[in-house]
Amino acid sequence: MSSLFDNKFIPIGKVVKPHGIKGELKFFLYNEDSDILSGKKIAYLQNSSDKLELEIENVNLISSTPIIKFFDINTRQKAEKYRKYKIALPKTAF
Repeated sequence: MSSLFDNKFIPIGKVVKPHGIKGELKFFLYNEDSDILSGKKIAYLQNSSDKLELEIENVNLISSTPIIKFFDINTRQKAEKYRKYKIALPKTAF
C-alpha cells in the first residue's frame, strides 16, 4: 500500500476507534513513551485514499489508551469515519 504521506511527514500513531459522543478518538501511539503531541496545534490524518490536516483541540496521553480531540470532529458519527487512519506530524515538529 502506498502512503499519501511523503518524506515530509512521520506517522506517530493510528486511530483505534471513536470515544464518547463528542468526536474524541482513541488512538495507538507507536512510541508509548512519547509526548510529541503535547503542545502541538496541527496533526495530519491519512488512510489509503485520503489525507487531511486537522487542528488539535485536546490530547489526553495519561489514560491507558490515549485520546485526541480535533476541532472539526464534533460527533461520534464524524469520528467513526477516521477509524484506522494514521496520525502524522511534519518532520519539522521533531
